[in-house]
Amino acid sequence: MKEAVLALAAAWLVIEPSAAVAFDIVQITNNSTTDGNPAISGSNVVWTQCDGSTHFACSGGDLEIYFWDGSFPIVPIQITNNSGHDSSPAISGSNVVWQSWDGNDYEIYLWDGSFPIVPIQITNNSKADHLPVISGSNMAWRQCDVDDISQCDGGDTEIYFWDGIITTNVSNNSSNHEEFPDISGSIVVWQSCFWDAYIGCVDDREIYMASIPVAPVPAISFGGLALLAGLVLGTAVWATRRQWT
Repeated sequence: MKEAVLALAAAWLVIEPSAAVAFDIVQITNNSTTDGNPAISGSNVVWTQCDGSTHFACSGGDLEIYFWDGSFPIVPIQITNNSGHDSSPAISGSNVVWQSWDGNDYEIYLWDGSFPIVPIQITNNSKADHLPVISGSNMAWRQCDVDDISQCDGGDTEIYFWDGIITTNVSNNSSNHEEFPDISGSIVVWQSCFWDAYIGCVDDREIYMASIPVAPVPAISFGGLALLAGLVLGTAVWATRRQWT
């Protein structure tokens, strides 16, 4: 009896070599230019498209960001439309982030999925911000200490985090070379090594993680008034209490 039960259990585990799993392959783009760097969240897809050349490096044109919500017929939506390179898209839900060349360096932009499409500029500085990643409304990216992204591997870099309101320098050091951030919720991970200007990474690369705490709501006192400030869904709220003497 025991042998029969074992044989029956084994039979359930047998996978026929000829058994095929049915799935559909959908061609999302069909054009005469180069589409690349896809990212997906749920049924939402983003990618880059070269608007001036079929060459993989997009010589003779610039890159734009496109979006498809998974519905049929397939009608891609162009998120960006400018003369600079928009690249490295990432997506979480309907939130899309990417890096965009502004003529001097790369900055980070966000589209929250609303219409009309109005990209939100997250960074605005003289350093190269790139490699953005996103989880919900939280995002992280790498910032170089130089404005030329081609020289980004030649010095100190930092990992930054944005919670929708506040930007935080997560790694915050003067000697390490931080790369390849990723994010889940408010937890950020990245790769790091000790950097020397002449020989590059002095030691081997290590993995770091930071859990970004939610900042407490500050209580601010103005003489006889105590004010408690906060944000609820982007709306400022507060409470006052009279301190009688």
